Amino acid sequence: MHVQRLTGVDHRIVLLPYPQKDLFLGAVTFGKVCNDATPSSVVYQSPMIPDGTPCTVVVAHHSASGKRRLKLRGVTAPRGIDISVSYDLVVLLSPTGDTARYLTFGIERKFSCKLKFHISEENVKAQIKAINTLRTEEFSRWHPILLNSDYVALPSVNVFEIPLNEVKAECRKVLKMRRWNKEQAEVFELLRKVPGNGFAFIEGIFGCGKTLVQAALAKLITALGLQVFIVAPTSAALQAVSQVLSEVAPELRTARIVFSGAEALKNYEVQETDTLDPEIAIMSHHIDNLVSTCLSQGAGLQFTYRETLQSDLEEYCAVAEYVRLKDENFSALPRESKDKTSSESIKKERAIFRKALATLKSTVVSGLQVLLCTNQLAASDLVRQNFGVETKGIVIIADEDGQTLEPTAWLPITLLRHADDIKAILRFGDRHQLPPLAIPAFSNFSEFAPQINRSLFDRHLRQHPPAVSLNTQYRMIPDLSAFPNSYTYQDRLRDGSSCRSITLDPLFEERFVEWPKGRLPKDAMLRNDIVRRVGITVSGSVVHSDPVSCSRSNKQHVKAVRDLLMTVFKEAPYPEALIAIIVPYNAQRALYFAVIKDLKLLTKLPYAKLPRVSTVDSMQGHESDIVLLDWVCGEADGLGFLKDDRRINVGLTRARSSLIVLYNDACIEASIRYDGLQRKKRAHVSQVVEHWTELKRSPRVLELEYENDATPESASGSAVETGTLGDEAGSEGWIAESGAWERAGFVKHLPIFE
Repeated sequence: MHVQRLTGVDHRIVLLPYPQKDLFLGAVTFGKVCNDATPSSVVYQSPMIPDGTPCTVVVAHHSASGKRRLKLRGVTAPRGIDISVSYDLVVLLSPTGDTARYLTFGIERKFSCKLKFHISEENVKAQIKAINTLRTEEFSRWHPILLNSDYVALPSVNVFEIPLNEVKAECRKVLKMRRWNKEQAEVFELLRKVPGNGFAFIEGIFGCGKTLVQAALAKLITALGLQVFIVAPTSAALQAVSQVLSEVAPELRTARIVFSGAEALKNYEVQETDTLDPEIAIMSHHIDNLVSTCLSQGAGLQFTYRETLQSDLEEYCAVAEYVRLKDENFSALPRESKDKTSSESIKKERAIFRKALATLKSTVVSGLQVLLCTNQLAASDLVRQNFGVETKGIVIIADEDGQTLEPTAWLPITLLRHADDIKAILRFGDRHQLPPLAIPAFSNFSEFAPQINRSLFDRHLRQHPPAVSLNTQYRMIPDLSAFPNSYTYQDRLRDGSSCRSITLDPLFEERFVEWPKGRLPKDAMLRNDIVRRVGITVSGSVVHSDPVSCSRSNKQHVKAVRDLLMTVFKEAPYPEALIAIIVPYNAQRALYFAVIKDLKLLTKLPYAKLPRVSTVDSMQGHESDIVLLDWVCGEADGLGFLKDDRRINVGLTRARSSLIVLYNDACIEASIRYDGLQRKKRAHVSQVVEHWTELKRSPRVLELEYENDATPESASGSAVETGTLGDEAGSEGWIAESGAWERAGFVKHLPIFE
């Protein structure tokens, strides 16, 4: 539905340069995404498109030479990219043919454009095929799971078909890695007795060490001769597992498959100063290692190529052709060339290079011990045809499973060529965090919205207990975990012993206490621990809802946070703590980007040392020492996007030592009045309202005043030079060394190695 809202609508786009050759960025501002047919439940939601979604952008380009419609291939880039213009969506683009010479860059030029996404048909077909395949006798083992049977009551499976003493010896090695709690140790023991015919659900509450447990599981399973297939709904979740896995078991042959081009943009999301994320270089690491090994041993990987249907098959060596052509730039091939012979020769060389690269990638995948990819990419030929060749068994580990649509969850299981070798499936998740990216459960778009929105993980855990519940959190101080524990987790959450030793940055605490004094009554007294958990309400704040994108913003909130940050970072030394600003709306995020740019100009610090601006959705799986959580809201017609308690729970569980919440006090009465009129049968009060009420009861709310016309600088008026990506963007470190296949013009919806 989100894709349909954007298709066929006129949008505006600004084209910006990108450090990597033959690529550039398109900052898209949405056109009218709501009409009379738009369900009321999604009117106030900006369309959400997953990272790495393939698309085509058709730009209406006007110049002195005439009007042109330029078609550009691309993929949607990660949220939170810091560029010098406000936007609703960023697309990493690659020009086709000679279109690049007609493009004009810079924020002073805005073009009309249309978006076309290439996800619906292929993805739906793959999901239908997965469900149809699941119904066959070959997969009868999983039929009770599909039919919602109690998986705990089904026969248990021992993953390992080797002597017990060997299994115990490897288990002891893993148990000695660190001091595991009782529930974490139970997960390792589960491998010898997996319920549900080898299909188990494991609850992993925030901060419970779930990612570390998954990495240790992979180490244990591979040590006993099996392969591990780790899947997740998003690339961000996989990146976290990949990073921990590289620390826990660097000796393993591991690769993460991602969408071409989109991964490189992660640098801008995290704003990593002058150095690339080390994982970016791994993209070509496996290919180069394979080529080096083959060259040293005099081995070759053969493939055949036929130029035309009438031509004879020719045999080539993949290693030799890769070495010969890897530095060629095939993307510069013109649409029309006067030298037809030269043009045909380039096309043939490009086709040979593609086949050589495909042969090398297939060989690498077949030899991996651990493979990580999204559920959707598990349906790609590269993964399903090659992973598990000559395997002794495969164990699938699904992370963040509560975010995965049920048909998508079955893709890695049913479409894998060697599905018969799957020994067990372990699904980790938290049903109280973000749901799948689909129609909201409360939508009036369809009577089936609640079912469509429900994950396989959520469906089973509503009826049956988890095989293991990882319910000891090590992330935050007990004062912050108390509310989600009582409201969301029904007092099942326990605080680890290390939580009480988490400290707050003393410099941040000192300057925070200094900040509001001029805006509070002279006799006002602040609690000694106020900085640990505090609410801020700005009197007279007004929420603006964009009539086009429906995204909300609150300039008075941004003004207050800007004032706070300017106080905290007024002089060196600066706080060492990691600070995150979390918002639910893109429009508010764009305003905060301007604040961070001003802060950078003041302090001269790299972006990695400054507060990070993120949406609630992009923060799942991440944490920060200090969180400034701006709910933005203040509309008189209810909470809109914030009615979903799972999204609120994500926002409230990211902080380690300090949580600072900005909220419009008037929104409590407005939301309750709205719910009373519109949803009389619904007794539930939103979590965001309950949390704010608890803060007021404590009391922990500061009431501040800012002028109504006080506005932060707009994104376009920030300190970053017009038409650039900031002063770091031109440095050598930002050039993505992503492998020859990207330089050869393959930036489209094809999976590549990280």
